[in-house]
Amino acid sequence: MRFSWLFLCLFPVSLAEPQYTILDSSMMDIDKDKNYELMVLYTITDPEDANFGSPRELVFYKADHQGALIPWIRSKSAVLDANAGGIMGDPFMGMHFDNDTLNISHFGGSQIKWSYTDKYRFQDGQLILVEHTSKSFDGGCHFKELTYNLNTGDAVYTQNKNLQSGFRECEKDNKTAQAQGSFPRLQPITIENRQVFVPYEIMSQLERELYKE
Repeated sequence: MRFSWLFLCLFPVSLAEPQYTILDSSMMDIDKDKNYELMVLYTITDPEDANFGSPRELVFYKADHQGALIPWIRSKSAVLDANAGGIMGDPFMGMHFDNDTLNISHFGGSQIKWSYTDKYRFQDGQLILVEHTSKSFDGGCHFKELTYNLNTGDAVYTQNKNLQSGFRECEKDNKTAQAQGSFPRLQPITIENRQVFVPYEIMSQLERELYKE
């Protein structure tokens, strides 16, 4: 006990250090090596910065030959900050592993709501973003949706026609218009560098095609 007290005096624990809190966790065999990996999602809070935004870090652990957990894959961009959902609150809606695919979903907004789901699959030794779906909508005429298959490059964009004409009486004409295009990626987008993927650039380009009609 005396040694422990002396140790704390020499090396005091800083309460100002960012704190990691487990938000979600699960076990899965991501790389199909017949050994389960541990996936843990942390919320990070910084007592010294009220505007820090409570970011998230997703960490995948592998067990070594002695059973110790070793960080394997880390991402600070796969899951949005706790404050990124606007008035809807925390945008994180969950993650699950289905048919060799990791699904991560978000939801947020105010009058206009938005949601998106990323799908990752273990390919070529990495967790690769293979599909993305984005939506924005309200209780009236606003509706936009993008589905983008990053493996094939094929993208489909759907929008309410009333957004083009400015016609707001949705009950009279609530039809949608659709545009398709090919946007093959130059480099794979991994779960570690998810922040480099900007789906709204694709959405904007396809939206311009609709306005040409």
